[in-house]
Amino acid sequence: MRTKMIQILFLLAVVSALAGPVAAGEYQLILGKGTEVCEACLKNLQQQPVEDAVCDRQYAAGLELSAPEWKSLDLHEHTEFYKRVAKLVDDGNELSKNADFDDSKIFKEFLETTVKINRASMAMAHIDINNDGKLEWVLQYRGGNCRKEFHGYPGFYQSVLLVLADDRRTIDYAKTDLLVQHLFQGVKYRIGIPHFQLYQVFAYKGTVYFDKWNGGGGDQEDPITLKLDQPDINTLSVYRVNKNQTNKVCQIRLFPPDIAPHN
Repeated sequence: MRTKMIQILFLLAVVSALAGPVAAGEYQLILGKGTEVCEACLKNLQQQPVEDAVCDRQYAAGLELSAPEWKSLDLHEHTEFYKRVAKLVDDGNELSKNADFDDSKIFKEFLETTVKINRASMAMAHIDINNDGKLEWVLQYRGGNCRKEFHGYPGFYQSVLLVLADDRRTIDYAKTDLLVQHLFQGVKYRIGIPHFQLYQVFAYKGTVYFDKWNGGGGDQEDPITLKLDQPDINTLSVYRVNKNQTNKVCQIRLFPPDIAPHN
């Protein structure tokens, strides 16, 4: 019996050691120590479950943080807009050819499946994303389901932020470029490849910021991509746009780079 108890205690110790890096108290502020907004963001993460911290961050009013009011867009009512945004995010070009979207019969089935399993969503907010005193229309596009990763269902997730013109349908690429903080932005991939990147927006004491969870973007089988992205994997970065310039003001490591937080 004593031997069995020792074995159990040993196993518990091992499990505890393995679980340690994903405990909220282990989050590490690696950029922005002593900066008010960064310290507030760290405390904010520590107050919520790991799954929320990664997939759907909440912003505590008690820490003077707040999220914008997002208005969800019905994909059935905004199909042409959805097609262009999805093509931009997935193919790199909002005018690309894609059978899922270009063939009406295939698209109908694709859309029904997408809506049924909540594979994609779009929401819009009117916020001063670049802190120039003027409000912009910002679209948040989400694809995949991050939360499934925490429940044993390997899959895919991503989200992006796009700044729109006043017509709320045309993408303002000059302002959108300021929000793209992941790999491979360029001619082929107009806004980069946001795979396993999750972007959100919040305000702190009247200033607007956006943050990005990096779950490992790009092609994880490509050693060059992996080497480029490795320092930032499993971190949350916080950015502030000041008119036409974007600065990273905080970075918080949630897990060591070689830890898969979803498992």
